[in-house]
Amino acid sequence: MNRDFRGGTLLIDGYNVLHAVKTYERILERSLQEAREAIKQDCLDLLQSRSDIRRIVLVFDGRSGFIGNGGKTGRLEIIFTESGEDADDRLVDLLESGAGRTPVFVVSNDNYVSNHARVYHGHNLSAGDFYRLFGRPAADGKSGASNPPEKKISPALARTITEEYRKYLGIRP
Repeated sequence: MNRDFRGGTLLIDGYNVLHAVKTYERILERSLQEAREAIKQDCLDLLQSRSDIRRIVLVFDGRSGFIGNGGKTGRLEIIFTESGEDADDRLVDLLESGAGRTPVFVVSNDNYVSNHARVYHGHNLSAGDFYRLFGRPAADGKSGASNPPEKKISPALARTITEEYRKYLGIRP
């Protein structure tokens, strides 16, 4: 997959991606920590190979015990939300706080997160598209991603829906 990230930030819905990509899900069946380490290493590799990505923020739902595993490694930041805080809401907060400053690409198959990405002028990237950035097949020879088929709507309808959602949220375009 050849995509230009224009010096932007990737916001990754960590557990959403771990469950959506078969390769990560297989690791997840063995160990949650190993799965988190696998996606962390993939993010570091991606930053190493792609100068068009300014930074990656990997967000996981936290439970107080995991907070110590977060932090920053170069251009990679790992966030474990506080107990009781949802990763989806943290991703939306990050979108809102950075709206319009630099390009933002949100990696998630979650409609709530994806809808907010559009509202805050971000770009959506499915978990499968994220995995395909690495250009390697899964252990079973397939793409490694399990994405449901996309339902296509017209660009005009997509703009109308986004504008209505902005109004609903009280956000000016």
